[in-house]
Amino acid sequence: MAGDNCAPCGDALGDKLVACDSCHITVHPNETCTGLAASELRAVIIQKRTLNYFCSDCRLSFKSVPKLIREIETLRSEVSSLKSEIKKLKENKDATSSSAEEVLNELHERQKKANNLLIFNLQEPNTATDDINQVKSILNTISNNLINSNNIKISRFGNRNKNGHRPLRVIMSSSMDAHAVIKNKHICRDKKIFIQLDQTSLQRKVLVCENRAAESSTSW
Repeated sequence: MAGDNCAPCGDALGDKLVACDSCHITVHPNETCTGLAASELRAVIIQKRTLNYFCSDCRLSFKSVPKLIREIETLRSEVSSLKSEIKKLKENKDATSSSAEEVLNELHERQKKANNLLIFNLQEPNTATDDINQVKSILNTISNNLINSNNIKISRFGNRNKNGHRPLRVIMSSSMDAHAVIKNKHICRDKKIFIQLDQTSLQRKVLVCENRAAESSTSW
């Protein structure tokens, strides 16, 4: 393999080299190019080594594997939850076929709305700048300045209520920020303001069914 170039430094390789046991790129057998400590390097460059060598890119990739596994498990849980919700709706005669396509579409819609909040009864000022500034102030108060409100996006939608204010959709930086606001929304000083997560049509229907079931159980 003489004549090839070392992946990290780009210089030509000689007869001595080390190959990544995962992606098989080749590097110079030194601490700088391998990214190994001296003791680790000695264990890797011996002739009959038992210790695997992985390049820096592969090591970084391996670190992300547990996170990917958790995300896959979360998706599996969400799909299972969706199937259960669709089954509940069918039992209440409000559902259509729970096909795989419907489940995927619903999952896609939930992911689109995952970072969103809806705010109702918030005064609608004359300018968009004033509108976003008052939203930032509310979010900073609720979160005690622990979330980043500088990257939020807002938009008014729907019809004005009796006070002349339209509902407002807030797109947060992450779903974690959105849930943090919901968790602490009771801190909001203006009790007329109502804040909730942005839900899909299916989520709203399930909530209605659950509320009806709860009302029925308490009436007996």
